[in-house]
Amino acid sequence: MSLYPPLLIVETTKSIKRRYHRGDRLMFRCQSGGPSSTLICQANGKWTGPIPVCNADQCRISCQNGGSCTSDNKCTCPPGYSGHRCQHAVCDVPCLNGGRCVAPNTCHCLSGTVGPNCRKRSELLSRRG
Repeated sequence: MSLYPPLLIVETTKSIKRRYHRGDRLMFRCQSGGPSSTLICQANGKWTGPIPVCNADQCRISCQNGGSCTSDNKCTCPPGYSGHRCQHAVCDVPCLNGGRCVAPNTCHCLSGTVGPNCRKRSELLSRRG
């Protein structure tokens, strides 16, 4: 596991400087998607907390569909998605007859099938009977 310093983002319009005054804010964010923190210069000349240390190995993968990398290259997926990288949409009712789940609860149906889960037209007509 490699540790790297965080990316420094200055929240004020001032450029990065060597002297800071009470109330100056510095925001640190890890490029790997890890934690961020804002430090504020206090009247006693000290900062409100330590500068974070970023774990370079934390997020070497890219989460998809709005997922977020939490730690150890694991994605936390939003509702409706699953998989190591949140790459699979989830349909609560399975897609039938070769249909594919392409978005949460949305099937892409093959020709000759219809409806939210791709039933054959003949099945729908026989139920009306």
